[in-house]
Amino acid sequence: MVGRSGSSELIGRDAELAALTTAAKWAPSVVVVEGEAGVGKSRLVAELLVALRGDHWAAVRHCTPPKDQFPFGVIVDLLCAYPYGLDPHDPVAGVLRPYLPELADRLPPEPAPCGDAVEERRRVRAAMRAVLSALGRVTLVVEDVQWADRETAALLRSLTLSPLPNLALVLTFRPEELVDGRSVFALGAPRLVLERLDPQRTREMVLAMTGAPAVSDEFVAALGVETQGLPFLIEEFVGSLADPSVLTDTDPAALRRELAAAPVPPWVQSAAADRLSGLSAAAGRAIARTSAVIGRAAPATVLSPTDTAALDELCEKGLVFERAGQYDYRYPVMRRAVYATLTGPERAQLHRQALRALVGSAPVIELARHAKLGGAVEDWLRYGERAAREAWESGDEALGMALLCELIADPRLPHGDVARLITPLCREAVDSDRHQKVIAVLERVLADPRLTENTRAEVATSLGLLMVRTPGSLVRSGSRLRSALNAHAAADEGWMLRGLAVFGMPYLGVQSIEECGQWQAEVAERLSRLPLGTARTTVLASTLHAQLTIGYPDAETAIALLPDRPPRGRDHLRQFARAMCNLGDACGWLGDTARARRFLDRGLDAARAASAPYLVSVGESTSIRLDWMNGAWTGLAERVQAILNTDPQALAVVSELRLVRGWLALARGDTELAERCFLGTRMSEPDNAVAPVALAATGGMIVARLERGDIRAAVGYADQGMAVLRRQRVWAWAADLVPQVVEAYVVGDRVDDAARAVDEMAAGLVGIRAPFPSAAVTAARAEVALATGSPDQARELFDDAATRCRSPGLRYHAARWAERAELCGTPSVESMRLLLGRYEALGAAKAAARCRRLIRVSGAAITSRRGRRGYGDRLSPREADVAELLASGQTNREIAATMCLAKRTVEDHVAKVLRKLDVDSRAALIRHHSVPLD
Repeated sequence: MVGRSGSSELIGRDAELAALTTAAKWAPSVVVVEGEAGVGKSRLVAELLVALRGDHWAAVRHCTPPKDQFPFGVIVDLLCAYPYGLDPHDPVAGVLRPYLPELADRLPPEPAPCGDAVEERRRVRAAMRAVLSALGRVTLVVEDVQWADRETAALLRSLTLSPLPNLALVLTFRPEELVDGRSVFALGAPRLVLERLDPQRTREMVLAMTGAPAVSDEFVAALGVETQGLPFLIEEFVGSLADPSVLTDTDPAALRRELAAAPVPPWVQSAAADRLSGLSAAAGRAIARTSAVIGRAAPATVLSPTDTAALDELCEKGLVFERAGQYDYRYPVMRRAVYATLTGPERAQLHRQALRALVGSAPVIELARHAKLGGAVEDWLRYGERAAREAWESGDEALGMALLCELIADPRLPHGDVARLITPLCREAVDSDRHQKVIAVLERVLADPRLTENTRAEVATSLGLLMVRTPGSLVRSGSRLRSALNAHAAADEGWMLRGLAVFGMPYLGVQSIEECGQWQAEVAERLSRLPLGTARTTVLASTLHAQLTIGYPDAETAIALLPDRPPRGRDHLRQFARAMCNLGDACGWLGDTARARRFLDRGLDAARAASAPYLVSVGESTSIRLDWMNGAWTGLAERVQAILNTDPQALAVVSELRLVRGWLALARGDTELAERCFLGTRMSEPDNAVAPVALAATGGMIVARLERGDIRAAVGYADQGMAVLRRQRVWAWAADLVPQVVEAYVVGDRVDDAARAVDEMAAGLVGIRAPFPSAAVTAARAEVALATGSPDQARELFDDAATRCRSPGLRYHAARWAERAELCGTPSVESMRLLLGRYEALGAAKAAARCRRLIRVSGAAITSRRGRRGYGDRLSPREADVAELLASGQTNREIAATMCLAKRTVEDHVAKVLRKLDVDSRAALIRHHSVPLD
């Protein structure tokens, strides 16, 4: 649940609170606070009482609806709560003894009845004024005065015309529900009108409620439509959201669906029922219910109002409003509340009526909804299928799949239609980013005994392919796929081959390279049966990246089978995009970054042209990994979070982005965040992880543990990573693991094991074009040479590794291994200054701090590469590093340790960072500038 952070901050009402507080402190005064239900009148009054605490006595009471009233009820309640002495001098105050038994001992004797009802009421009002005058300095707040009984209304009118010297009176009311107390508000008393919150104040309220660092413009807009800026509704809706990621979602359609599914607040449900029952005309109730069923601004011709007075009453009561012949609810949630008051038969009848009236004038998706809810099954099938097709054509694949899922799950649909609809649902879902609900639907359908064997095989294959992308489901996906492949010869050979190709992918789980090669050979043999076109490109997209990775001899020949230009047709274009993005991913792990970029550029262009958001996020996550490798770190953490916000369930995307976030944190000295990110890749569950990501994350954990001085844990992770590598033998993925393993083994006095790991990696890379792994194995050999007493050889090997990294643009690794080369002997000050500049340009705070320390130890000055030392209001490189660590939550002491600085120096930097970023606290900096893990 999103929940509430516990913040009691009043948002957007500073001016109103100041005016109200001033009036309350300067009696006599009367202030009328006007605002519709839920706009925050009671919240404002509560803040007023807090502001007055200790100044003088203040109390608040609510008028009750007419059915629960008794004369002067709210004033009596207020007076009975008075805690101090009372000595009214006017004898007429004795009239109140029957009304105020709690104060009877402080009132004069009760006078004899006068015998005239009108005069008696006048005496009671006079007595009330006398008692109020005797209270001393007080502020009385009467809420919901629109429900005031006649006697209370008359007294309040008297107090506004002739205020008491010691009394500050605050009256609140809802203008849409005025009854007999209407005249109280026509006397010229100062009026404070509370308006709804605008988007900016809505954003501030959401941030204060949730403690979230950010909220998207799209979420604020969708929330504004649903709540119309009413603070109470904002609080209810935000508090009921189940998924925190919705706060930063940027998909307007998905946000509308999410908010529309939120429960109706109980007070809204009660208000809807009360307002409906309070309507004097049956025609008004019919119009209200019809409009609730239609679910949008309804033309008068559809509503067919026969009673103009009924419409006027609906508008007067605030249930609906009219604009240019259209009648609709002021708040969508009120529409849903009225809809909930209908019985099942009433709903079905009204939906069928709406369907007949709206054909030819309403969008097809509305017709589908009315047909479904009205029980018109044939119309529901026709309009639902059309709506799904239109959604896909417009790029809203989530809506398209949701509609097909609804159709397939509907038990009223004929079995033949269910089987026919499964194929497009499976094909769309497998290449989509919205697949969780599809899995549930397909699992239910799979158990239906009325499916044909071929259809069942296609459903099982689709389930396996969907589960491949779902965290924690890799083992289940393999079971599904094997079941489908072993039991059936599907009618669609290409679709089944796509399932078969999964077992030739060393990326998923811990299959060995030999197992993958066997599956690859079988797919290659059966691929020849497929004609040119979508099916062949689909299978190639599922196999080529694995062939490159394992050094399959005919990989380049197979790549040449792909279309040489983006194909026509959305399905074929999407598979082409998948092939290009997968090839870019494989080349990225190999360190062939230039080729990876070429593949990725083509893949992303095709994915966007094919309206395939999931493929776009896959390509973008790979692009982010390449930017990390090439040292383009500026804004990288923010890009990571942006994709996590929109695609939080896709295993390949999420794990890769967490890996990059962990690498960034490690380079910037935030070891705690780095470890959380690495563990979040499922590195400890290799059977349910993306293999190269899990191996690289294990390497990151080794470094993090070594930096903490936890050698035992580092060696344990090294053993864990090597066990997976030896089981798979995909050494092309060892570049971010084996050098770290060697370092851990050397520190742990296991040099022989370190040498063995290097030899195994070198042997495994034979025949594979892999620039980055080749550089990594060279660096690992250098670590072994250094450990065995050959510093000159180690320096030469480290230099070689750094040189190998420069060509593909692996800037951080090149700098890191160049630094290691320097440390094999006495480091050159000029070389360390050069490395310092490179690290600062990257934003690698930890490494930059090491260089500064070495330069200081040598006695040399650290000169600025930028010339003059003044940065004005901009952060200096050192301050930027401090800001990054501050935003991650580190203390001054932790920052000092990370950057090898004195604590006093860090304190000076922190003060400058807060001033330059215009924030007044660490908490504000974290809230506005940090990037969360998830």
